[in-house]
Amino acid sequence: IWRHEYYLTVASLYGSPTPTSEWFEAGTSINASVTSPASGPTGTRYLCTGWIGTGSASASGQDPSLTFTIDKPSRIIWNWKTQYLLTVHTDPAPLSPQPNVSISGPWYDNGTLVICTAQAISQYVFDEWTVDEASWGAGINPISVPMNGPCVAIAHYVQTRAWWETLLRPEIVQVILGLVGTVLTVALAGTTWFRTRKRRSIIKTFL
Repeated sequence: IWRHEYYLTVASLYGSPTPTSEWFEAGTSINASVTSPASGPTGTRYLCTGWIGTGSASASGQDPSLTFTIDKPSRIIWNWKTQYLLTVHTDPAPLSPQPNVSISGPWYDNGTLVICTAQAISQYVFDEWTVDEASWGAGINPISVPMNGPCVAIAHYVQTRAWWETLLRPEIVQVILGLVGTVLTVALAGTTWFRTRKRRSIIKTFL
């Protein structure tokens, strides 16, 4: 007694395909699938974009699964694309509203260009963007981030200073003291000039 079997070839780089390559009795219903998305290195994953089939399997599809009845030698090739994680936040954190991204994420296809825009935040002033700790330059906003790998984009802010805090900054205090000193010197020299009418007294005053 014999039975007729056909061989199913399954090829997939990721996703633990079910079934794998093996023999099946003619007329068997095959439920083929892969696990999608499939995890990769940190910040990387793989998303199934469908399959290419021959024999009893349909020629192509865009789902991570298909069902068919095998009645000839068949092949399934699962297709994948790479996606990377983009993490976007503020420093200090958390602040609201968070930065705006042009394409909803946080996972993006390899090569996607994502525009990140820092938002106006009460009591804070935008300073700069850094991507993977590399500065894009003070005040540059928005920025375009090419997703060629996992990225961390941070919008840095500085807290708005009260007027008296600005006035007491070392460089401002130095200027103020210089102006006060100049005014006092001129006033004292002028007083001496008008009192004595002698230039020598001015020199003594300065000394």
